[in-house]
Amino acid sequence: MNCRGTFAEIDLKAIKHNLGILRKHCGNSKILMAVKADAYGHGAIEISGFCENEKLTDAFGVASIEEGRELRKAGIKSDILILGLILHDTNCIMEAVDNSLIISVADIPFARMLSDLSAKIHKTIRVHIKTDTGMGRIGCSFEEIEELTKLLISSKNIKLEGVFTHMPVSDTDDGIFNETQIQKFKSAASLAENISGTRLIKHMANSGAILRFKETHLDMVRAGIVCYGYPPVETEDKFIPVMTLKSRIIFSKRVTKGTGLSYGLTYAPDKDSNIATAAIGYGDGYNRLLSNNAHVIIKNKLYPVAGRVCMDQILINTFDDVYDAGEEVTLFGKEIITAQTLASSINTIPYEITCNISKRVPRVFIS
Repeated sequence: MNCRGTFAEIDLKAIKHNLGILRKHCGNSKILMAVKADAYGHGAIEISGFCENEKLTDAFGVASIEEGRELRKAGIKSDILILGLILHDTNCIMEAVDNSLIISVADIPFARMLSDLSAKIHKTIRVHIKTDTGMGRIGCSFEEIEELTKLLISSKNIKLEGVFTHMPVSDTDDGIFNETQIQKFKSAASLAENISGTRLIKHMANSGAILRFKETHLDMVRAGIVCYGYPPVETEDKFIPVMTLKSRIIFSKRVTKGTGLSYGLTYAPDKDSNIATAAIGYGDGYNRLLSNNAHVIIKNKLYPVAGRVCMDQILINTFDDVYDAGEEVTLFGKEIITAQTLASSINTIPYEITCNISKRVPRVFIS
């Protein structure tokens, strides 16, 4: 039983709706759904299980071995690609192999290490090459593609399955950079394919590119934040936010005009008001920057957050409206106040808003 009353409602029908829209955009291209960072805070095991059972996706993307292992232990059978890099450590590599995870390879020393290890084991090491075409984060250069590919195909126990890159400005109107990057990747992928002598899974489209650049769809797309209802570009498609963050009033009182509230006494009502306390704070991932800088919804009415967000509680000015303990409070959801609303208030992105909802907030899945 949730005796605190704070929870994140996860709408699985919205997930299905959003992926349905993406499927129409992508045609025959496979969809890899990013479920890293606990599916952007939504619950990776439950989201992945639902999508696999409903046949909504073709693969999943995680950031680490630990995230992939968690999915395997939960019974997920789909392909899982580790989008990040793993340590140059034999034990780490074997952990990935033993959990049937696909490893990203971005540099020659690691490729050489894999080649040496593969000669000593009797298990298949599945890999994708990560090449940097403009993000500047991780990935081999075009000049390294040939040697890296040859190293990977030199062992019968390494299975080179794909090649990919990442687009840093697919959500902007910088068409020149995007077009240059697309051509760079196609050249790199073609070279890797020619050297390997096999067809590779080529993928570069993230959420923004899926919606803006059809030519990037290739063999597979990597859908992230758009799956959870927040397209990073303007679109006529009606994506539905998946998460609704809710809490409950646990205390209320009447205060006089000018009474200072919460830490620092940074808020004081300009008239006698009713102040409600809700059981949620920055310990739950409700950002402290929302202090005096956000609204909540109670019975379809907007009320301001009054004073600083505390670790476990916030204060709400309900003015002349009186609410009893137990009344539901919506912090963000599908409309009026969304994760994008809060993100805009504190100059960040909805990814951060949902990812930051902490583990102590139960996820309640509805379908």
